[in-house]
Amino acid sequence: MLYAHFDRDKQEGQELSEHLENVSSLMTDKLCYMSFDGILMNNLKRLLLIVGRYHDVGKATTYFQSYLIEGLENELKSHSFLSSSVFVKMCEGTFSKDLIYLGFIAILNHHGSLNTYIDGVNWNHLTKQYKNFIKTIRENSFNVEYLDTNRAEFEAKEIEAVINHKMRMTNIRRRTSLHFFVLQYIFFFPHMF
Repeated sequence: MLYAHFDRDKQEGQELSEHLENVSSLMTDKLCYMSFDGILMNNLKRLLLIVGRYHDVGKATTYFQSYLIEGLENELKSHSFLSSSVFVKMCEGTFSKDLIYLGFIAILNHHGSLNTYIDGVNWNHLTKQYKNFIKTIRENSFNVEYLDTNRAEFEAKEIEAVINHKMRMTNIRRRTSLHFFVLQYIFFFPHMF
């Protein structure tokens, strides 16, 4: 069983799949009150659904689970960059580059303050985490929708392309506030959990 949260004293926790579905539901339940010109409601709803489902999916590694359940510290336990990278792989061909970038940044920062600066990516760590993620979800029969687990080879160029898309987004933000508000909206909900 894979956990999102775990109380070591009580030896009980919330299952990761339940947590991801709960956050996904919370994000899409409130959507009827918001709309953004230039973004189709169906695309925004699907994006929020997927951001909710994937914001903590990087917790599905033996590195994070060992830390969560046993308190074992290790340098590969972090999950936000892995979660955002899995989101990018999962969204290939589904959304515009702009929406993928916004979802990536929201997931990457969901445990902290919203920051678009990405400093010193350790591609070796991310590759190890990704391979462990694929192995762990297969061993635990963890159903991750929209991700082809048979495509286990991690390609850093996909993630680099999203990170490099920042310059274009920065230029767009100078001309319109649309992407800024969409990012704030996406970021708000997973940041609460």
